[in-house]
Amino acid sequence: MIRTFWTLQSKVEDSLKKHKLTLAQFDLLAMLLGLDDLNQQELAKKLAVTKGNMVGLVNRLSRRRFVKRVPSRKGRRANVIRLTATGRRLVTAALPDHLRLVKTMMSPLAGGELQNLRTLLKKLESGAEALILSRERLRAVVKSYPARLGTNLGSKEMSQ
Repeated sequence: MIRTFWTLQSKVEDSLKKHKLTLAQFDLLAMLLGLDDLNQQELAKKLAVTKGNMVGLVNRLSRRRFVKRVPSRKGRRANVIRLTATGRRLVTAALPDHLRLVKTMMSPLAGGELQNLRTLLKKLESGAEALILSRERLRAVVKSYPARLGTNLGSKEMSQ
């Protein structure tokens, strides 16, 4: 499964090189093509990257004049990320190549098989998310354990 993922991802990354885009940059530009007025935090969540990675991604695309930060209508301190005309032209030029490649990569699967694959991948994703949440809860408990000991036990018991 992992080998297949890396093979497919490598083919996608290679196809984006002619547009001088990384996969992460293309993902963000393509997402902005279909969505309006999302801030960096919302975009990070949708793309499943850290906020720090999103800041770097937006900074790089902004320097190349593909995106811009615009003050949000919801709050003066927040910015939303928007495609520039240049960014829109770039992603609309890259999108047909990308869609053709994805279609070609998925062509060995019949319609029903593709639907089964989607269902199975969603199950795996849900299981992975549950595992991550349980690990985070366990870390929180372990981290709070010394404090719990200190509050549950008197200083006499702690020194023994």
